[in-house]
Amino acid sequence: GTQKSRINAVTKELKGEKVDVVLYSDDPEEFIKQALKPAEVLRVVINDPHVRACKAIVPDNQLSLAIGNKGQNALLAAKLTGFKIDIKAESKVTPEDLEVIEYPEEEEQAESTENTAAEQAEAPAAAEETAGAEE
Repeated sequence: GTQKSRINAVTKELKGEKVDVVLYSDDPEEFIKQALKPAEVLRVVINDPHVRACKAIVPDNQLSLAIGNKGQNALLAAKLTGFKIDIKAESKVTPEDLEVIEYPEEEEQAESTENTAAEQAEAPAAAEETAGAEE
């Protein structure tokens, strides 16, 4: 709002407590970048979306800013985003840090579940036909 009136009202209500405003994004990588500000984040690699773990790669001179005093920035960003965030300096990144665990798309998983259910439904019918033919 005008001259941060809303933020100032919240800060006043919190008796001067510091407040960070983070722009929300549906894209988890962008949301993590925003949550780690004011540090510059070069790249976010979501290694395992099912575990909600990622690596945030920052310039070497931004590492301590991204982590924060006693890890507070990293902790708050992790709580806000719901991701376990491993912050790495650009010079320390390894090829393994950039690996992403690939899972089949949810549609493919749903199709395989449907196929398995159909196969299971057909199995008793086939067993009954075989039993009936033997009698």
